Amino acid sequence: MKLKVKLVAGFLVVALVLVAIGGLALINQEKVRNVKAEVDDIRAEQDDMVEFESSIYNEHAVALRCFTTFRPVIVDAYIENKTDMNAANSITATALLAGFQEKSTTSPLHVEIVSDFTKVRDILGQAHKCFVENSTLYADYQLSQDDVDDILTALGAMLDDAMDDPEHGIKSIVELMDSRTLALEEDEAAALAVLNSSILLGIFIAISLAIGIGLILSNTMTSRLSDMIAAARSIKMGNLDVSVNEAGSDEITELGKAFNQMIMSVRLVAGDMGMTDNEDAHNDEISDTSVGEHGN
Repeated sequence: MKLKVKLVAGFLVVALVLVAIGGLALINQEKVRNVKAEVDDIRAEQDDMVEFESSIYNEHAVALRCFTTFRPVIVDAYIENKTDMNAANSITATALLAGFQEKSTTSPLHVEIVSDFTKVRDILGQAHKCFVENSTLYADYQLSQDDVDDILTALGAMLDDAMDDPEHGIKSIVELMDSRTLALEEDEAAALAVLNSSILLGIFIAISLAIGIGLILSNTMTSRLSDMIAAARSIKMGNLDVSVNEAGSDEITELGKAFNQMIMSVRLVAGDMGMTDNEDAHNDEISDTSVGEHGN
């Protein structure tokens, strides 16, 4: 009885653990699906951006070249108009606009800038990076830190306001999407790792449970079989004494008693049949045999 209670309790505990693991696996599986769907959406948006970007390149094939001469133009425009930042912004915006107007060769800055154009989307980004990272630029143009700060402010305003530079905005969006995609892929990998570990843990527990139950049942059956063999060997066929083992083999005891009564009944019937035989010689033989048996 105690063994059955322990087995039932063990089954309940293992079942609860497996249910918890299964729930965790389902939650992580749903998370993996959501992350994959989000990654697919972002990649689809990226494909749309790349397609749009290609169309911009095709439409402005001549305009997509710049920076080498454009950076000095920005700096010169600022130096020449230190007291009027609006004028400096106007000059740089005019230069930027000239790059997109292939047919507007009358612009005074167009001929100078368009000959060195690379990609329009790099104009403001590269200029900003140059001012931030290139310390020799200060000495080259004799700029103070305040001057550089003003230039960065002007470039920041251009990044926000210059509608003539859609490529830069596209690049920023694509880079943002790339970073988001990378973060989502990391989340996806983490969720898959948890899911796989949950599945492996569940398999390990199930195998351990099967082995444990097998050992318990094997030990129980072996013990019961040993008790039955020992009880059978303890029966003495002469007077059919039945030894009760430590566990209490009541069924074997009752069986032995019944078998003993059956043998005694056969003996009595055999004795009665011998006493009613009509042949004297046969009676004497049976009597001698009975005496012999009682003597033994």
